[in-house]
Amino acid sequence: MNQALGAVGWDDDGLKVMFDCEDEQIVFRDRKRDDPDAWQDDSFELFIDPGHTHDDQSKWIHLLVTAGGAVLDEKGPMGARYGGDTSYDAKGLAVKVDKTIRGWRVHLTIPWADLGRDKPPLGEAWGINFCREDYPHQGEYTAWSPTYGPFARIARWGHVIFSDPGSVDDKARILAAKAVIADQHNRLKGYGMDATLLRYFADKGVTESAPPPRRAPAINGLLAMTVTPAAAGTQMVRLSVPMPEGLLRDGGDMSVSAGGEPVAVSVRALTWYPVAKGAAPSARRAMVTFPYTFKNLEPVQFVLQPAEKAPGRPGGFPAVTVDGDTVNIGYRDGRRFTAKLIAPACENPGTPESQVVESNQVFEWRRVRTDDPAWSRVIETRVDALGTVTVVAHLQQSANTQSQFEAATRTFDIPFLTAPDFGWQIETADASCVLAEGSTLTEVKDRAERSFAQGLIVSLVLDGKYRVYHPAAPFKLRGKIEVRHGPDKGVAYRYLRSTATEKVPMQSTSWRRAEFVIAPVDQAPLTATLEYPHESRVDWRLWDALYRTGRPLEMAKLPNDLSGMVRFHYEAIIAAGMRGDDWGNHGCYDPAKPHRVSHGMNRLNHGPAIFFEGWRSGDRRLVNTAVAWCENFHDLSIWWGPEFWGGTRYPQANKKPPTDIPSDFMWRSDEGAADFCTKGFDSFFLAYEQTGDPLMLQALGAQAQFAKRYIHTGRKWQPVDTGHPRNIGTVIDFVRLYRYTGQPQHLEQALRLFRELRDTKALQPNNLFTEAGFEPVNDDKFIPHDGRVGETYIKPYILGYALEGLPALLEYAPDEPRLRDTVQAVSDFLAKVQDPVGSWRYPHPLSPNMLVYQAPEHAMQIANADRAIGAKDDHLDTIERMLRLRLHYWLKTGRLMVGLGNWESAGPNPPQDLWSLYNKAAERDSRRDWAEGAIEDKSAAPNDGLVYVPELVQFYLEHRPASRLLEAPKQGTPLATLLSRVPLRQKVGKE
Repeated sequence: MNQALGAVGWDDDGLKVMFDCEDEQIVFRDRKRDDPDAWQDDSFELFIDPGHTHDDQSKWIHLLVTAGGAVLDEKGPMGARYGGDTSYDAKGLAVKVDKTIRGWRVHLTIPWADLGRDKPPLGEAWGINFCREDYPHQGEYTAWSPTYGPFARIARWGHVIFSDPGSVDDKARILAAKAVIADQHNRLKGYGMDATLLRYFADKGVTESAPPPRRAPAINGLLAMTVTPAAAGTQMVRLSVPMPEGLLRDGGDMSVSAGGEPVAVSVRALTWYPVAKGAAPSARRAMVTFPYTFKNLEPVQFVLQPAEKAPGRPGGFPAVTVDGDTVNIGYRDGRRFTAKLIAPACENPGTPESQVVESNQVFEWRRVRTDDPAWSRVIETRVDALGTVTVVAHLQQSANTQSQFEAATRTFDIPFLTAPDFGWQIETADASCVLAEGSTLTEVKDRAERSFAQGLIVSLVLDGKYRVYHPAAPFKLRGKIEVRHGPDKGVAYRYLRSTATEKVPMQSTSWRRAEFVIAPVDQAPLTATLEYPHESRVDWRLWDALYRTGRPLEMAKLPNDLSGMVRFHYEAIIAAGMRGDDWGNHGCYDPAKPHRVSHGMNRLNHGPAIFFEGWRSGDRRLVNTAVAWCENFHDLSIWWGPEFWGGTRYPQANKKPPTDIPSDFMWRSDEGAADFCTKGFDSFFLAYEQTGDPLMLQALGAQAQFAKRYIHTGRKWQPVDTGHPRNIGTVIDFVRLYRYTGQPQHLEQALRLFRELRDTKALQPNNLFTEAGFEPVNDDKFIPHDGRVGETYIKPYILGYALEGLPALLEYAPDEPRLRDTVQAVSDFLAKVQDPVGSWRYPHPLSPNMLVYQAPEHAMQIANADRAIGAKDDHLDTIERMLRLRLHYWLKTGRLMVGLGNWESAGPNPPQDLWSLYNKAAERDSRRDWAEGAIEDKSAAPNDGLVYVPELVQFYLEHRPASRLLEAPKQGTPLATLLSRVPLRQKVGKE
């Protein structure tokens, strides 16, 4: 590598830079100014971030000078593929390039005016980087502050401080400037991330972090948690816990004790409470990891409190190294494992980028990423002091094989790509081998093979000391293990997460994972999401302080019928999580096919409700379900292409794969990205707080950035499309991110979305809106289904999105014009148009069909409004009717009512076209549907009809007694008429 030396200074004229490049063979071409290929010459690049924002949307400056003196200058914000605005010209720029004995040298003087700033005061800090391309050494790119990728990664640039060495105050100014830099970087911890990820979030730079109002109080100065172990003996406890504010300060340590006995503990702060300038950061969620010897499976109470010094490092850490696609593992007793990745070879791999996620005295987590034009990969290793080693390979189908848009039919021809052979080859010295399948132990004397197709839970035990297993394999229902055993060759163990012949779907730019765990046999197995399996409980007020989850339902005090229905919904939420090729996707619940309903709406906005209920209730299965959904969404649903990075792919249900490719998968379109599907990305923040996985932050940043650029709420079908009014639902994502982090840009984005709806006049004078954003013209017309009349009527399904986030926004912007009026108007409208039986009709309020499964979401939207502006009796009546329909139908049938059809189609001669029967909606007698319309309860119920029911019951019981819900329907009422037509379930009792 040729050496390069540089110097930077400043005076009244501007910034001055000299760069001296050692180069025995200088390469350049004759180029004009702003030649986009100038970087292919020997060249020097200067990047300047005058505001030290770390924001790729800021007014940064980029100057490139070739060895031949050609100049490329551009200015932010960042465009596609790390490019800026090249129409910018540094008009006063002075450039001088000289040949030297050892190479070439460049001198630059950039006037302050060309940098958009006055001469900076002493002590001000700027972001800066000095980079170089050296040819003909292809690939020799160097940077003063390494960016581990494109030079334009602004979050990776270094800093300069403007100083005057001759001043007696200079040292103090430099220290103060460093403190400012440190303070800005500390604020990044509000996201739980380092500077490399800020570029996904920053909108106008890192500004003052103001704590949101109505901050929830801390519980006390200690944290008590009860841990129920998954196994007795010495176990590693690793849990993400909510922290009382002020308990763990930045740079602080903690101790944990059980019954007064101290235990060594390591703490990793994941996220931080919002703080005002100058205040010390305080952790809001932290991962606590410590070994503890459990005498039995009884719960143990631990107390965490601040400590002055972390304990020393325990012994027993296995040695783990990654060398390309090979992982070497060594235990202290001499046992060695060599694991080689089974995957297509890289075609033209980039330089591997290493990341230390976590490193302390009891746990280490590292990741190595290699980008490749065809098969990018990440290999991550997690190891603890008790000997559990987890290795995960992430493989990306990187080939550019996106489908083509068919303009005539507005569809996409999906390329049905499938996965290759993918897994691990693990070898170790000779050992006794036993396959453990439940309580069955099978000694392997020569060779054995097992398939995961039926969900088999199997592990390999070596010498009775070590267990090799795959926590997620039984849920993926794919792949197999093979083990060969012989005294001369040792043990060869092969795990295939998938084989090429299985044709596991793997669309362009999507990821697949293959994991294995090696651990001492006495360690409790990890969960399918690779979390430690022990359960914990903390005071519910801590969850409420962080997420406003409220008081949990006291199931033991509820009437059996009501608690039974809530528990039924817990099981239904879990059963809606997919297994197989789309493992983790959360779509629909079908009692006949649990974990197998492949199609869903592919929107993550119902994810937070699962997290909140899991934390509030203490049901770990719900939390695991939510985490698996987020991981699935990261791997399969986010558009990872360069133009629409972070947007959500639309489910392309009308496209069927070839018959030899399994159909048990929700193929996503390559539609670029569907803006109205990109919602619920705050789920990734919750998933990160639960797992500490940086992939969740990566997804959060990408989706938030996409939403800032592409999601709008104005009118459709204009010369310049201003968005979709339904996108107002994304307000809740930004409000929650503001609530959690205190970063004002999130609140600004939430307000932007509402103001777009209002100021483009999509919001009508009555504070309602149509799907297209124009004045309603078909509100009285008979509309049996979508079509013919366009989107020019008030649609409850679309309108309800306003109550996802606007009530929460009202807390932070109570004086925003028309905001309160909109919350009031929409909630009143939804309550008014509910059908008397307890549900809503679709798509028009008086349409002939009812999507009954959707009712809990609308009821929850009304509850959101009432929490913000006060509960109203007619709103509570609406929620009560919905809950009574759900409860009494379930009590009688043991099933969920999914839909109610129209009475016209139930007759002996159903009309072929309902449009021809009526002109006005009021002409139709909708009451006959209760007595004659087809009842649907055997098809799948989407997750929006499941996840809100427990919280809705909780909200209702805060205002009215359970007896009102349980009261038998009176004869002649719509609900009684409906229920009289369904048979009693055979077995009645507590579910």
